[in-house]
Amino acid sequence: MREEDGRSPAYILLSSHTRLQQVLGVEAFQAIDQSMLALLETVRKRPGWSAYRLYVDDPDTLQPFGLSPTDPGNAWQIKLRLADLDQALEKRGEMIGAVLIVGGHDIVPFHLLPNPTDDDDEHVPSDNPYATSDENYFMPEWPVGRLPFDKDAESLVKALQRAASDHRVDPGSLSLGLRLRLWLRRKMGRVLAGECRTLGYTASIWRRASIAVYKAIGDPRSMISSPPVEAERLPSHAVKAARLSYYNLHGLEGSPEWYGQRDPLHDQSVTTEFPVALRPQDVVNGGRAPKVVFTEACYGANSIGKTAETALSLKFLASGSRAVIGSTKISYGSVTPPLIAADLLGRLFWQYLNQHLPVGEALRRAKLKYAAEMHGRQGFLDGEDQKTLISFVLYGDPLFRPDDVLLRPGEKAIIRSKARPATPKTACALGGPELSQNDLDPSTMEKIEAIVAQYLPGMQKGLCRIRAQHVHCEGEGHNCPTHDFTGAKKLGHDSGEGALVVTLAKRIPDGQIAHPYYAHLTIGPNGKIMKLAVSR
Repeated sequence: MREEDGRSPAYILLSSHTRLQQVLGVEAFQAIDQSMLALLETVRKRPGWSAYRLYVDDPDTLQPFGLSPTDPGNAWQIKLRLADLDQALEKRGEMIGAVLIVGGHDIVPFHLLPNPTDDDDEHVPSDNPYATSDENYFMPEWPVGRLPFDKDAESLVKALQRAASDHRVDPGSLSLGLRLRLWLRRKMGRVLAGECRTLGYTASIWRRASIAVYKAIGDPRSMISSPPVEAERLPSHAVKAARLSYYNLHGLEGSPEWYGQRDPLHDQSVTTEFPVALRPQDVVNGGRAPKVVFTEACYGANSIGKTAETALSLKFLASGSRAVIGSTKISYGSVTPPLIAADLLGRLFWQYLNQHLPVGEALRRAKLKYAAEMHGRQGFLDGEDQKTLISFVLYGDPLFRPDDVLLRPGEKAIIRSKARPATPKTACALGGPELSQNDLDPSTMEKIEAIVAQYLPGMQKGLCRIRAQHVHCEGEGHNCPTHDFTGAKKLGHDSGEGALVVTLAKRIPDGQIAHPYYAHLTIGPNGKIMKLAVSR
């Protein structure tokens, strides 16, 4: 185990003084600023924590740390200023323990990272670089959350007020009965303390993979599937108050809804390929919005230029959800176990959340564990792994915990290691010469066709691209993280050399909407199908 950093944690509220006023107005800025100060005061009452407000373009909040203002529109400069802050805190015996970004992309910009996968996304909006002191943005050092409102000042103020309220729980003021319940929950678990109500909702075609994720927090038998479930006929338990909700549904960049998908083996009587499974109007407040949401949907956390009526992630937050974890762009997952990509990250997140960690720390550790597990399986991180790590973001306070279990004396919810993990080895399957199906062994093509017929029946006549996977990249005709990290340098590993990646792409019409669908098959040098990742 790496040596623990013994510095005291500091909670950082990060925003832009100028952009808050420009985008939301001076009056709204004053209300937001007051709400930020109120949140800081409540966090400072947590044992062992300090808290600071950092406007990256305001000398008054930077001067105490010896820092100068920076361009609020330059994500990398903001990231560097956070690294400088961490060094300045070290002189006080402190360190960054958690960061909450106040505002959406128009206030504090996402990092627009290169897309490591062969699909239609030009870049990947990410908060990962804000979680590191160096350039290794795959491996976060501290948890980062964001309140992604830049068109709705009222929702931003309410989210800050909810966060402050959540921090105000004083264990010393709890009643004897509640303290006894907390003790029972710690000692005896959910058997005596009562089950935490959860919701699982999946596209029918991914039910097997979804069950493997959802069983970490709920009874797989209670999971609902679309089809047969549709948004206009949601069962009653789907709209009841839930603390934890897991969604494995389709998402589209320009559509506010999430969609199911028919399983051709089990839904033969269903004619709609992609039924509407959830709409913004199906998310209600009044205490019934789930406290924590993990969604695997493509664009499930796409908030740029969106409102609560055009993005389910924002609707959940506006309705009272404290944390929403999702992907800003196309996400990938399994059809069946073993789990990969979003499925594996989701299961790891729920497992860490079950250990009573704050949501931000649970996601941070899930990403580190994900990288270690996939690196152990393959010897590197491929494009789907890389995109999973950078595209999944947390909307909400990174210190929020959905349970009421008290930490033991001396127990730490946030742990940083003194040493940084090494930059992971990565592989790229972009650029370079494109191969034809005639370049593949006939037996390999038979395996691919069998997999497509069984798991991807709508893809038989889709676009097919075949490229060699390489572990050092010259960036020819493209940009990717492998090239950014290593250029054409040899990485000292050849685990991915000799493998091929087959990309299948098709737009499947369903009514007036054409659903883009991607599948990536990795084929080893011996012709064996090593991995199948499909878009969500």
